[in-house]
Amino acid sequence: MTQAYSPDRKATLAIVREIRGLIDQTLIGISWPSDELQTSYSERSSRRHGPGEEERGMKQYEVGDDINNIHLAATLASTDPDEILIRTFFHARVLRFNVLLDVGASMHFGTHNTLKTRLGAACAGAGLQSAIQAQDIPSYITFANRPLTSRIEQNSSDLLFESLMHFVGDGSRAYASNAEKPVGGGIAKSYEAVRDLDRSVNMVVSDFAFVNASDWEALRLMGAQHDTIAVFVQDPRERELPEVPWPGATYEFEDAQGTAKSIWVTPARLPGWLSALMGKLTFGKTVTSRQEYSENFKRHEEAVIARLKKCGITPVIVSTEKAKDDVRKLVRQLARETR
Repeated sequence: MTQAYSPDRKATLAIVREIRGLIDQTLIGISWPSDELQTSYSERSSRRHGPGEEERGMKQYEVGDDINNIHLAATLASTDPDEILIRTFFHARVLRFNVLLDVGASMHFGTHNTLKTRLGAACAGAGLQSAIQAQDIPSYITFANRPLTSRIEQNSSDLLFESLMHFVGDGSRAYASNAEKPVGGGIAKSYEAVRDLDRSVNMVVSDFAFVNASDWEALRLMGAQHDTIAVFVQDPRERELPEVPWPGATYEFEDAQGTAKSIWVTPARLPGWLSALMGKLTFGKTVTSRQEYSENFKRHEEAVIARLKKCGITPVIVSTEKAKDDVRKLVRQLARETR
């Protein structure tokens, strides 16, 4: 497993430069929206809730326009019986973009020399940079079981470097601290800082390993009140185990709480009686197969995605083994679909 961040400032700066380089690479060639007022939902796509839309005029209905904006009186008064008229609106040019980044212990899994924490920081940084490019107002919060650092309503190009330093530093401190057992609650407590801000795009970056009832309620409110994106950070080690010869082999790993564990991995699924026997022969170790391990994670992933969609949140899966491609995919979505 990749080692956790060093709290040393020189090491932190090196990681920040690495993450900044990844972000800069993914921003090349991205077409950003105009910073002028837009007149139609089709010009700058928006699903935002709440106030802030100023009516501009009317135009003929086009496929994809929101039928809720049909101007009934004008349509009925039209001399063309087939003409449907809809209201057009100015979109406020400046919006708020809030990043909630999970830096808790479970984010410190990693293969391919990339921790989930580092990939999460790159995604969060790319989100802040997209806000700066679109002239929105960026804010960020790091959290584990509780908020660690909050910078609300910032509007500066220097914010990206400042945020990356906090993303890396807070991740290091959260991993080093054994004072709190991961139980969830960080999303809910972090959302308190931004829940009353209007016209926001919220981006939650997490592996959703520790999400409790209050977190899901906060996510439901985000989805109902604002445009919200959930970046689901993963690592291959969570999805699959290494191949092993018959009858199996011991697999050593460190769990989300930093506790060293050992399981016996078999090359194929075993009958219950044989699995129990293997557990006795391997001194009580948990026995699993690559297939069972993979299926367990798949069920977890599907449950998280389904719950996020039910909350009205757009999920984006990113993984450490294809960090550059996945961050670029996220940036494209931020530039085209949610801005």
